[in-house]
Amino acid sequence: MEIDDTGARVRHTGALKLGGEVQFSFTAAGEVFVAASRVLACRVVGLGLGEGGSTLFESRLSFDEEKRAALARLLGVADARRQTV
Repeated sequence: MEIDDTGARVRHTGALKLGGEVQFSFTAAGEVFVAASRVLACRVVGLGLGEGGSTLFESRLSFDEEKRAALARLLGVADARRQTV
């Protein structure tokens, strides 16, 4: 998974509909981030490479402005915690 304050690039099984909305969540720095996100792109990256031999996809997701600000804060906290360890 790659993530920045505008969205994420994720790998998963099962194709996503371009322009569709999906629920995206993860935990960082002990906090949970949850956001509805828009599917900007979805492509096959491996046949038989997913769980149980399923097709593996990679999608680019975008977040709305409100979630972008919250994510920027969360990523800043996680980065600060990594630097102090």
